[in-house]
Amino acid sequence: MHTKKTTVVIILFAILFSTHPLIARDEFPNRRPKKVRLYCDTGIFIHYGGNKWLTTEIKLNNGEKRHYFRVSPDYIDGKYYFCDFPPRVDKPERDSIFCEDWPSDVVLGKTRVRVVYWWGRVQGHRDRISDEIHVLREK
Repeated sequence: MHTKKTTVVIILFAILFSTHPLIARDEFPNRRPKKVRLYCDTGIFIHYGGNKWLTTEIKLNNGEKRHYFRVSPDYIDGKYYFCDFPPRVDKPERDSIFCEDWPSDVVLGKTRVRVVYWWGRVQGHRDRISDEIHVLREK
């Protein structure tokens, strides 16, 4: 028979086990949660890719680099693109196998974008998560 003290210790251990960053279960969403507060950042598109975790990164006007985890599918101007190696300033040609439908005017290191994101938990840590990017084309 358990005493109250033993029960409290078991409960505290269970809480620690389920919330510790090295132990916590993966809380990464597979889609945007309903009724989540959305935020936007604007900057130069500098990274799009990833292996286990899909990520995006932009360089804000103040020079800060801002990182976002991406939900798949994610959209650029409302269209889903599958592209492991998008064009970069130093390698502007598109990869014909992996990025055949990538927009020709979207180049990492050059193109200005607006990233729509929300705050969520990734591997037990609070982080930005995105599923939507808008290209800010000059008029």
